[in-house]
Amino acid sequence: DSFRLSSALVEIQDFSGPTTAIAVSGTPVFDYTRSEDEFEDVNCFYHLTTFQNYMQSLGYNLVNYQIGVDAHALGGSDNSLFSYPKLYFGDGCVDDAEDADVIIHEYGHAITASAAPNTWVGNERKALDEAAGDYLATSYTRALNPFNWELMFSWDGNNVCWPGRTAASPKHYPEDLSGDTHKDGEIWNAAGLLCLRLKTLS
Repeated sequence: DSFRLSSALVEIQDFSGPTTAIAVSGTPVFDYTRSEDEFEDVNCFYHLTTFQNYMQSLGYNLVNYQIGVDAHALGGSDNSLFSYPKLYFGDGCVDDAEDADVIIHEYGHAITASAAPNTWVGNERKALDEAAGDYLATSYTRALNPFNWELMFSWDGNNVCWPGRTAASPKHYPEDLSGDTHKDGEIWNAAGLLCLRLKTLS
């Protein structure tokens, strides 16, 4: 009679190698340190549940299915992704599922796929999708802690592993378009956060 990280919204699973035992507990307490694999399970479950509950409180009915999550996936590579109806998080360099930015960014792909299915076509549309994930992640983690808020992937990136991205890009549309959907996404993300900041100041 174990407790598991499963709800109507999110379920922690093991569907992508490496095979990793998922977090279970004999009591309704899941308390782990970063050195334990179960830490990433709990981190995913917490942030995805918190974010989905917030969306529902605003009246949005998106990603209205139980999303499967493997916090140790993709053969341990330094990458993460959403592929309906599942989220995959790699363990390369810094474990991706340790970073709330990565978790919410990938969930952002689930949100846009739910809002506008089968529209991920063309570089600018893909850049907007990357930007939507970055915007949601940046605004979410900034609300938790504003320190270095502009550093997208402030735990997983912006270090010796990889440079991450910025939410405070000076790039300008269209002359700074590069054709790289992640780099071009910085344009849209910075614009969205600027609007949010101006609204907060007004």
